[in-house]
Amino acid sequence: MYAFGYDKNNNNHKILMIFYDKRNYYQIYDLKSDSWRDFNDIPSWDIDFYHGSASVNGNSYFWTKERILVESSDEDDTPNFLICFDFTAERFGQFLPLPFDYKSDDYGTLSCVKEEKLAALYMRWGSVEMEIWVTTKIEPNQVLWSNFKKVAMEPHFTCNFRLNHEAGSFFFDQEKKVAMGFGLDRSDCCKIKAFIIGENRHLKKVGLGNVVITFLPT
Repeated sequence: MYAFGYDKNNNNHKILMIFYDKRNYYQIYDLKSDSWRDFNDIPSWDIDFYHGSASVNGNSYFWTKERILVESSDEDDTPNFLICFDFTAERFGQFLPLPFDYKSDDYGTLSCVKEEKLAALYMRWGSVEMEIWVTTKIEPNQVLWSNFKKVAMEPHFTCNFRLNHEAGSFFFDQEKKVAMGFGLDRSDCCKIKAFIIGENRHLKKVGLGNVVITFLPT
């Protein structure tokens, strides 16, 4: 997994590479020196790679949870958090709260707003209501959230439609109040569908090969 950011002290861009199979061992590539550096810290948490990451103000934010040390522990009950990688300090910060109580069967993913704010899209398992949250303050060790929008996906999508981590992240324009994401529709031959949520009140579908774009009213 890769993330891109910059060092604010010298405006130097860097690349973070995290190795999932090595318990989150990571390396940093420095563009100015054209070199990689190894970090052998073994953290007490795991990054959920399928949630993706987002870069805000030169730092990268990841979805994470505490590492399960006992095999009999119930991973579904493990709290989920955000964690920031500070490219200036070259280290991970403390756990930051998510604005919802995420469970393993739920859907959640991250995006950014003009690289200045963090956005989170959330849909609880078995629910047809989707939530979009946006930060009002975001720092490596502090985050405040505001609920931007809740959208009832019915009747446009039923429980057969699920947001899908493998289909990609989501995109969000706060000024235009438009969001786009992707999901899997089991009622329609498991086609991947892109949905766009805006201020308009019409519903429109456009077929693009095996992809269907759906405009949802708000």
